[in-house]
Amino acid sequence: MTEAAMRAEFIGKTIDGHFHHGGLWTVAFFADGGMDHYQDRRRRMAGHWFFRGVVFCSVPEPAFRGDSKIGCWSIVKASANCYYYYRVAAGEDEPTDTVSRDSRWYARGWRQAEASTCDEKPTV
Repeated sequence: MTEAAMRAEFIGKTIDGHFHHGGLWTVAFFADGGMDHYQDRRRRMAGHWFFRGVVFCSVPEPAFRGDSKIGCWSIVKASANCYYYYRVAAGEDEPTDTVSRDSRWYARGWRQAEASTCDEKPTV
C-alpha cells in the first residue's frame, strides 16, 4: 500500500487484529501522530506512528518500551477491510529496510468500525 492509501484507511481509526501465532491486538491511530496499542486487547501502550516511504512504523513511548522498541510494516490490502502486515527490519527508532523481506505475514487486521472481510478470498 502507498503512504496515501494507509493514511486514508488507518489514520483516525481503530484497527483490530491478530498475530499469526494467535495473539489479539487493537490499535488506535490518532491524526496528531499518537497511538494507543492494546496487546491482547487489554494492556495499553501509548506511542506514536510515522511513515518512511511505504513503511508504516509505530514506537511505544519510553515508559512502555520494555521488549518492544519499534514495529515497522509493509502492509498489503487483501480485501475491502482486511490487511496483512509484514515485518520490516528496524533499529532503535527507524526502519533499516525499505520493504519487508518476510514471505509470511506477521499480523492481520481490519478497521474496527466495519465488518472484517478477512474471511473473503483475497482480491490482490
